[in-house]
Amino acid sequence: MGVSGGLVPCPEALGVMLFAIGLDRIGLGLALILAFSFGLAAVLIAIGILLVRCKSGLDRLGKPGSPWQRLLPLVSAAVVTLFGVGIMVNGLLAYAA
Repeated sequence: MGVSGGLVPCPEALGVMLFAIGLDRIGLGLALILAFSFGLAAVLIAIGILLVRCKSGLDRLGKPGSPWQRLLPLVSAAVVTLFGVGIMVNGLLAYAA
């Protein structure tokens, strides 16, 4: 979680800073990046605490041969595919209008 959430430079933070520099509002850009970083840290900490608190339930779901182990990859692939189709349809409708 740490690598994806902050150890690697965030492209969104770079974009915000470049936009702020373009508007000559460097202080505002730094404040926005600081607020974003605090929010991201709070979410990562909350996810970590939640995972530690729910460890027994997660262990039960992850037993070998569990129906969740067989169904979860299929369900997650279906959800990602549905989101992708939804985004594509939304883009096509916006393009056609």
